[in-house]
Amino acid sequence: ASPPGALKPLIVLAAGFGLGIFAATGLSAFTVTSAVAAGITKSTAGLLIALGGATAGGARVITGVLADRRGRAHLPAVAGMLVVGSTGYGLLAMAAADRSQLLFVAGVIVAFGVGWGWNGLFNFAVVRTHAEAPARATGVTQVGGRLAGAAGPFVFGLLVDHLSYTVAWAVDGSVTIVAAGVIIAGRQLLSRRLAGAASSPG
Repeated sequence: ASPPGALKPLIVLAAGFGLGIFAATGLSAFTVTSAVAAGITKSTAGLLIALGGATAGGARVITGVLADRRGRAHLPAVAGMLVVGSTGYGLLAMAAADRSQLLFVAGVIVAFGVGWGWNGLFNFAVVRTHAEAPARATGVTQVGGRLAGAAGPFVFGLLVDHLSYTVAWAVDGSVTIVAAGVIIAGRQLLSRRLAGAASSPG
C-alpha cells in the first residue's frame, strides 16, 4: 500500500513537470522556423537547433554530476533552472521582435541548456524520494509530461498563427516560471510527507 498522502505531491509535481515540458516542446518544434523568421538562413538555423540539442545534452550530464555531489535539494535546483531558462525564452521573444540574430543565438543556448536540461534531474529526484515505488511515482509524473508534450507545439503554433513568435516565446517563458513555482509547491508537500523518514527531500 502507498504511504498516506503519497499521491498529492506527485500530482502537483506532475503538473509542474508538464508545464516545463509544455514550454520545452514548443522550443524544440519551432526554433528553426522562428530563426528563419528572424532573418537567419535555413542552413544556419539547422546548425542552431543542433547546437541547442548539444547544449541540452551537456547540461544534463553536468546536472547529474552536480546532483551526485550535492546529494539533496534536487527539486529546488530544477526550479532554479526553469527560472533561469525563462530568460532564454525572453531573449527569443526579443529576438523575434527585433530580428536580432545575436539575441536569438543567446536565447537558444540559455533556453536549451538551462530551460531544457532539467528533466533528467527531475526524474532522478522523483525516484530518489519514492524509493518504495519508483515506477509508480514516475508513472504519475510522466503523465503530466506526455500530455503537455502533445499540447505544447499545438498551442505554440496557434499563438504564432494568430499573434506572433514574440508572444509565443513570451508565453513559454511565463509558463516555465509558473512551472518552477508548482514544482516548489510539490516539493513542500513531499517534504511534509517525508518528515521523520530516513530519506531527504529531493
